[in-house]
Amino acid sequence: MLLKNSVLKNKKWFCGKAIMGLLLFCISASSFGQETAAWAHLSYKQQVSEKWGYAADFQLRSGTSLKGIKTLLARAWASYYITDSKSVGLGYTHFGNWNKEQNRTVYNAEHRIFEEFQLKNKLGKVGLTNRLRLEQRFLDVEHKTEFSQRLRYLLGFNIPLSAVKVFNRPTSIVVQDELFLNVQNKNATNGKFFDQNRPYVGWSVLYNDHLKAEIGYYFRTHIQFPNETVNMNIFQLKLSADF
Repeated sequence: MLLKNSVLKNKKWFCGKAIMGLLLFCISASSFGQETAAWAHLSYKQQVSEKWGYAADFQLRSGTSLKGIKTLLARAWASYYITDSKSVGLGYTHFGNWNKEQNRTVYNAEHRIFEEFQLKNKLGKVGLTNRLRLEQRFLDVEHKTEFSQRLRYLLGFNIPLSAVKVFNRPTSIVVQDELFLNVQNKNATNGKFFDQNRPYVGWSVLYNDHLKAEIGYYFRTHIQFPNETVNMNIFQLKLSADF
């Protein structure tokens, strides 16, 4: 029993340090962002049986300096629940950008297939999410299709705020970080193993057991070809339904 309590205490200490580190990084990094954008995000999840479920995401992203709509993302996937806390998924993502070329707007689309493993558990009242996702990317590079693979790892915490309510609804703080690594044919992307990193801090309001609204802030560091580091402040509004 003493050993179990000691392990739990160490886990809570580690998670507390990780959360504070991410919070401080996002706050301090915001002053260094070179560009600003806004994202609108709709998320839907449905568990259809004890073992199976499906989900979909839809995003619209503005251009830099909040100028118009730049990016459309639509993603759908099926999930198999190994246990209540572990799941694997298989899905497809459509990622499109509107770009200016020779005084006209051209829509360029990237197609992705992805596989993922997700582990969700709790440390006391704090929700902890680990997600590993491998993407097979079919990119439009100079009007040719290039294949590349990218690995993504997300670590997230959901921290209930028992003392803070909105219209008598519970709220929570969301703190997460996601790392993106080019693991195959990096020359089709930015020529680097490191692709981007996205620390995030958000505040969510749970309307009921199934509906949630969230506002948040990303600080994205993205390496672009040939060797340019682009920092971006991203403000997000997210609406989620989970059944």
